[in-house]
Amino acid sequence: MNNNRKRWGRRGAILVWVAVLLPVLIGFVGLTVDVGYIFTDQANLQAFADVSALTGALYLPTETDAENHAAAVLTNNDASAGAALAAGDVEFGNWDP
Repeated sequence: MNNNRKRWGRRGAILVWVAVLLPVLIGFVGLTVDVGYIFTDQANLQAFADVSALTGALYLPTETDAENHAAAVLTNNDASAGAALAAGDVEFGNWDP
C-alpha cells in the first residue's frame, strides 16, 4: 500500500518537467537552425566573391574592365551582394608568396 502512495504522488512530475524543458529544447533547435543559415550564407558569399575575383582576373590588363566584369558577375549571381559592392572594394596589386 505504501508503494502505491509514492507512485500516485509523483504522477504529474513528468508533465511539469516537459512544460519546463520544452521551451528550452525549442530554443536550442531554433538556434541551431539559425547558425546553419549563417554558415550557409557565409559559404555562398565566399563562393560569389571567388567567382567574381576569378572573372575579374580574366580581364586584368585593364583594371576598369576587370572591375566592371567582376561586379557584373556578382550582380548576376546575387543581386544583394552586387548592390553591396562599392567602388573601393576591388583592389589591384601583386601577390608575393
